[in-house]
Amino acid sequence: NSLNRNLVYHAARSFVHFCSMDNFLKQNKILYEFDILLTEPQKIKIMQMCVDKAGLKYGIKAVIGVGLVKLAKLFDWDIKNPFHDGGETYFCSELVSCLLDELGLKRNTINAEDAGVSWLFTMLVNEIVDPTIPGVVIMRPI
Repeated sequence: NSLNRNLVYHAARSFVHFCSMDNFLKQNKILYEFDILLTEPQKIKIMQMCVDKAGLKYGIKAVIGVGLVKLAKLFDWDIKNPFHDGGETYFCSELVSCLLDELGLKRNTINAEDAGVSWLFTMLVNEIVDPTIPGVVIMRPI
C-alpha cells in the first residue's frame, strides 16, 4: 500500500477503526485469515467505505440481539434481531458482511445482524474458488 504499513480495519472496543497490524497483534490472535483479491476500482471502493464507517460505534446491543435470535432458535422460534439498527453501529462479522456485500461477493441474503459470526466463517470457507480471479475469497489457516 502507499503507506508501507499493514492496516487492520475492524469493529471492536466500542467503535469501528483502523490500527496497525503490530498493535492489533498485541491484543489479538489471528485464527484464520482470508485474502480477497481485488481489482483497483474495488480497492478504492472498499477503502472509501472503510473510511466512511470509521468512528461508528460498536454494536454491542446488536451482538446481544444475535444471542437472542440464537436462543429463540432453540425453541423453534424465528425472530429477527430486536436491536437491528440498519448500519448505525457495527460488530465484527456484520462489518465484514457489509464490505463483502458492497463488493458483490456475498452470495446469500443472510442478515449479519441476525446471524452473528459462524455463518460468515462458513460462507468464506465455502467460497474458495480460483485464486487468480479478482474478487474471490481464499482461506489460509494461520
